[in-house]
Amino acid sequence: MIGKTHKVGREKARLLMGKVRKMGREDARFMIGKVRGVGRGRRDMRLGKLRKVGQKNARLLMGKVRKMGQENPRFVIGEVRKAGREEAGVMIGKMRKMHRENARFVIGKVRKAGRD
Repeated sequence: MIGKTHKVGREKARLLMGKVRKMGREDARFMIGKVRGVGRGRRDMRLGKLRKVGQKNARLLMGKVRKMGQENPRFVIGEVRKAGREEAGVMIGKMRKMHRENARFVIGKVRKAGRD
């Protein structure tokens, strides 16, 4: 969706541009722009920069999301401050290596990656 999204549901991750008012369920959402509030312990998404992510499904996004894969792979362009746990992909600059099936394709800076 491009524009304003007031509500997203279901389990599939959403590619969103604009304002996100509310999100639901387990899967983390891809957000570009402002995030007003997220539900169920997902208050790891902030306005602008992403401060912290927690659980397994949390995604670190800042910038544009070009394309998302199935469950795990995420194509992210932007800046990643802190990655969450074993799903974190440790990458600086262009994608040089992907880490297992959960690896992230990241173009930009990775400040701190999570555990392995």
